[in-house]
Amino acid sequence: MSAKKELFETIFVSDTSNSFIHRFYDTSPISPSGRYLALTSLPYEDKSPSYIDEAVVTVFDLHTKEKIYVQKTCAWDSQLGAQVQWGGTDEELYFNDLDPNTFDVYGLKVNIKTNHVKKLEGSVYMISPCGGFSISPCLKRIVRVQRGYGVRIPIEFVPKNEGASDEDGLYLTNNRTGSKSLLVNFKFLYEELQNEFREIDITNGAFYGFHSKWSPDGEKILFLIRWLKNGATKSSNFLISIDKDGSDPEIIVNSKRWIGGHHPNWTPNNNVIMNLMYGNPNAKLGFITNFLEKVSRKLGVRYFSNHKLLRVSIIDLKSKLDTPFNNKVFGSGHPSMHHTGNFVVTDCYPNERVANANGSVPIRIISQNTEKTLFELETIPKHNGLAGEWRIDPHPAFSRCGKFLVTNFANGNVRGVRVDNIESFLNAY
Repeated sequence: MSAKKELFETIFVSDTSNSFIHRFYDTSPISPSGRYLALTSLPYEDKSPSYIDEAVVTVFDLHTKEKIYVQKTCAWDSQLGAQVQWGGTDEELYFNDLDPNTFDVYGLKVNIKTNHVKKLEGSVYMISPCGGFSISPCLKRIVRVQRGYGVRIPIEFVPKNEGASDEDGLYLTNNRTGSKSLLVNFKFLYEELQNEFREIDITNGAFYGFHSKWSPDGEKILFLIRWLKNGATKSSNFLISIDKDGSDPEIIVNSKRWIGGHHPNWTPNNNVIMNLMYGNPNAKLGFITNFLEKVSRKLGVRYFSNHKLLRVSIIDLKSKLDTPFNNKVFGSGHPSMHHTGNFVVTDCYPNERVANANGSVPIRIISQNTEKTLFELETIPKHNGLAGEWRIDPHPAFSRCGKFLVTNFANGNVRGVRVDNIESFLNAY
């Protein structure tokens, strides 16, 4: 069931003369007051990203729809742009830049009203809820495990890890002083969690950092790390929680439980939400149907096995036990929970079972008992890229007040961003 148009209002759509994206589904591009929208404008969408070609950080006034701040940057990639996001107030905008001569990547803290700029020693991946700190993996190394999420420099200048490095891991930047430190390194994590990594041959591959997320209360961090075996093209995922000071690392989802699942996020009460696979006791001939699903995907035929079912799941951080948020609807895409805890919004990939046959993507609002489609989006890019890095993920993100929803979509020949006021929709749900 789709929402009636009168239950929500589209208040902003980016123009088609430029390609725009908002950062990700775990941060809102809308400023804390709800007044401004911060995006990355990409220089093109038909070739591999390069630091040589500058993206543009752009801030819109949602009241007037005018651009009030623009700044070029060399530090961007196709999925998360320049990591543009807000701090604790409308006067704290953060994004990355890099030195094209040394390939040093660093964050910038900008007051968009006074144009005061503070250069940070460390890069920005996610800003803490109070705005005081930034966490980040090495943005140059991310390309070793997945394109689209870091910065793109010549591959010969991208550092390569070995085993559990003591020189790479999760970095912390003090946004007040600008100073950077290595909060935890991979050697520490490996030694502290060695029993969880017992099946890994530490001499035959390397750990790399990926998604890094502050908890809503600012006390903990989710750190998704990937183990890439030498010669392999696909890595294994381990979701780790650590305290804000780098202590008490714990495995929340190991690589085996992760299989088939994806996209962890925090819930408002500091637990974890993500897509996880569950066995279906009613399914028969699982091996055969799984095989048919794999064959069908290669042939471009829509067929899905029910041997295992993907659900949006809640993981209790203390017990590590996971439970489906709604055991009747399929999981998909990038799930985020509304600040009330009553609703989850998610998108999907065009090849997931909840996508439409024509490839359009529903933006679904899920409660514990029902699901409704708010609207549908076109997301097929004109150019997919060598590794799918130019795909268009909606990345639905609630504003901090929960009143607005921001999504990416295929906006004619470019990618675009829309903002919808869904307050009436949620009230009527």
